[in-house]
Amino acid sequence: MSDSVLLVTPDEPPVTLTASRTTLIAQSRVFHDLLAMPSAPSSEPAQLVLAETEAEIKPFLSVLFGEDGDDASWRKLDEAHWLVVAKLADKYDAPIVRHAVRVEVWRRIDEAGDSFPALSLATHVGPASVTKAAALSALARGWNKKKGNLAPGAADRLAAWSKSLKALAAAIAVDYSDLRARVTRCECLTDGAKAWHGYLWDCLRAFDPRKPFPLEDIPLTFCSAHHGIVEAIANNMNVQYEQWMSPFPS
Repeated sequence: MSDSVLLVTPDEPPVTLTASRTTLIAQSRVFHDLLAMPSAPSSEPAQLVLAETEAEIKPFLSVLFGEDGDDASWRKLDEAHWLVVAKLADKYDAPIVRHAVRVEVWRRIDEAGDSFPALSLATHVGPASVTKAAALSALARGWNKKKGNLAPGAADRLAAWSKSLKALAAAIAVDYSDLRARVTRCECLTDGAKAWHGYLWDCLRAFDPRKPFPLEDIPLTFCSAHHGIVEAIANNMNVQYEQWMSPFPS
């Protein structure tokens, strides 16, 4: 049995790509099942007719086969082609390609600040921890259901999750709104209590789902002793928010 497999695309005219049977079986569960189907003994390579064009499948195969170096085709992909690779990683159940897409998700979040495309990729490959990080970054930058090409159903789930996060932050803000009940009496509280209410309102208005109560935005109306206490209170609010945050919808 030949170790080669012929992959035929629907291009006009069709394009035939030669691939390693061993690698396809090892790196993709779908190709593994397809190539494990009984067939008549033959020295000729097996042939699979694909639904993807050459332009769509080649970057995916580049990652699947571990193409390396600066000239590797997957290193030059734009946003649209990365999305195709992510969808094919899911379709062909290819763990190594999923991993490459996840690396690209983190790169876009950490280096490029490109949250919307990162979120689109993450919804196709997961896991929930990666998608959650991309979602929080995208929400902080103003994501809405019209932005990004998310996996089916992901936009509705994310919109509902976003509302639950805002509701949680609001509930925590209400619970901590009475500053006088949490700190010892001091002249600084005369103006400080009002400033604290303004701070909480501003936090909810400019809601950042990653850290809803930023310490650096606490008003400077408190005395030095109480400013540190107020910072500790805000920090506790953020910790409580993280602990009570509902799981990211998978």
